[in-house]
Amino acid sequence: MTDDVQELFLPILYYSGSYQEIGYEQGRALINTPLIENHTRRLKRSKKRFAAPVNEVKNLYDHFCPGLFQELKGLADGLNWPIDDVIHEYSGFQGTRVKAGCTAAAAAGVYARNYDYQPQSYEGRLVITLPENGLAVFGISQRLIGRTDGMNEAGLALGYHFVNRVKPAEGIVCSNICRIVLETCHTVAEAAALLQKLPHRHAFSYSMADALGRTAVVEGSPRGVAVFEGTSQVCANRFRAPRLQRENRKVVSDSIRREDLAEQALKNEISAEHLYKSFNETKQHKQEQISAVDYSQWNGTLHTAVYDTNTLTVKLGFGVNRRPVELPLKDLFRGWQTPIKQIRASWKTSLALPFHQKLTEPK
Repeated sequence: MTDDVQELFLPILYYSGSYQEIGYEQGRALINTPLIENHTRRLKRSKKRFAAPVNEVKNLYDHFCPGLFQELKGLADGLNWPIDDVIHEYSGFQGTRVKAGCTAAAAAGVYARNYDYQPQSYEGRLVITLPENGLAVFGISQRLIGRTDGMNEAGLALGYHFVNRVKPAEGIVCSNICRIVLETCHTVAEAAALLQKLPHRHAFSYSMADALGRTAVVEGSPRGVAVFEGTSQVCANRFRAPRLQRENRKVVSDSIRREDLAEQALKNEISAEHLYKSFNETKQHKQEQISAVDYSQWNGTLHTAVYDTNTLTVKLGFGVNRRPVELPLKDLFRGWQTPIKQIRASWKTSLALPFHQKLTEPK
């Protein structure tokens, strides 16, 4: 069967106030949407596989990021869900299967990242949170309060990379770890220190850059954490630290290929424009491109994001060969709302997209 190109408009969403109010407003907006209907079905299955004790989750969040537990409480009120169900589905404590093939490159305050996965798990929500007592954060949502990647008002940009899910342990999943770091850290140094303290559910890497020009890759699993810091970094889907390499999947050749291409992109030119093009374009020969289009095999580029920590801007494209849309996050973090309300996504796949209703083109 030939895959059709599916096009949707992904909304840019703003939430401000207390963390509990931010959670409540999201819950009210999402009631009866296909996304929540999908999550309700998933909840019934996942309850049979793992537990997420409310008191244990509360103690964990109170220690590392108290505001997010308040957001979960508000979400429960907004969705009219029991708090136990919201904690189970969205707290990121333990969690279900995650597999993805993401690539990143960072240098001189510019952080480029492809999020490669399959669109049935995507939420299609670009979220800006402006909490009363916390950092303003932009990110692409996963499990509602989690983020696939993002940047905060301090100029810290961050994203995660799947490595393996063998031998999971009690801990927090990748998307919620990203959100905790973006909510609480200002620099790469702070983020690396926090990632060494957080309990990791699965084996993931976290790549990042900050406004001081520092970059890092933190490799985290239930069995250890390794930190690589410097003025430039590339990252795909493998651990490089010798003591953690046993965590890697058997075949890492494609990760090495994408890392080499990302390294070459940094050598050619360090700019948001160049890195966006390098990460988003397809080539005549697939081996020469960083992007991917195998959506049915859990390996298609859902978005390319290039964060400039110096100017607090982000260039976004949803799908491959997309013209980038730039958002002035510095202004958005101050409360200004861009006239851009939605961004068009285009993925060549016949898979059903349950994360959001198809939207009409804005007038």
